[in-house]
Amino acid sequence: MRALAFFALASAMLAFASGCISVDTAHDGGADMVFIENEGCFLFGCIPLMTGDPEYPNQDVCVVFKNTQTLETNMRMLEEEARRQGATGVRNISSKWVDDPIIYLLLKRKVLQTSAELTR
Repeated sequence: MRALAFFALASAMLAFASGCISVDTAHDGGADMVFIENEGCFLFGCIPLMTGDPEYPNQDVCVVFKNTQTLETNMRMLEEEARRQGATGVRNISSKWVDDPIIYLLLKRKVLQTSAELTR
């Protein structure tokens, strides 16, 4: 019975922590800013269970057992958004990792955040 309860709890947490990629652009104060978040859920902090699918940004779509959470993926998403917004380049690029333990030492939610200013 405990195993079933643990499985149900772990499944609910995985559903909550499923990966997705979001790309947001803000136009305010004379600056155009892009903010990219690539979320993922990892077993033991290193085995990818679910990460965001770069083919479907801003949708709750994930890839399973594949790590798309890389700086290369975020830079590609930034380049695509700059092209979509008609920017000539980007500056002030910043990236950081955020780690949130879900089940200590077992399950971890990681987020790779990238922000940049678009230039015209």
